[in-house]
Amino acid sequence: MYKGIERRTCSRIKRPGEMFLRQYAGNRAGWKSAMWDVVPLADIGAGGARFYHDGPLLKGSLVDIKLNVVKGMPPLECIGKVIRVKDMPGTGAFELAASFVEMPGEKKDLIDKEVESFTQHGW
Repeated sequence: MYKGIERRTCSRIKRPGEMFLRQYAGNRAGWKSAMWDVVPLADIGAGGARFYHDGPLLKGSLVDIKLNVVKGMPPLECIGKVIRVKDMPGTGAFELAASFVEMPGEKKDLIDKEVESFTQHGW
């Protein structure tokens, strides 16, 4: 568990589920992989997400993200920047956090509304 200074500016909720990601190679045409990885989602907020991956991504690297936020709606797509990488010894997995660096305001508002709805009513 993280015990440092809280720097998040957006509320987050623990939301088990999945998200899709692929590593970015530097420009829109330069994805390292055309394949999307399906990764377990730990929590989400309008500012970013925490998730698990079987390979370490470098801190500062960019990832293409697709999130299913609202049932019945298409996934939200955005660019994320890896801000934390934590090895999970004995599991072969890594816990990562990414901030959303390229996401229109209306998409962030949609995530905020879902976070607020969950905190009031649960999923």
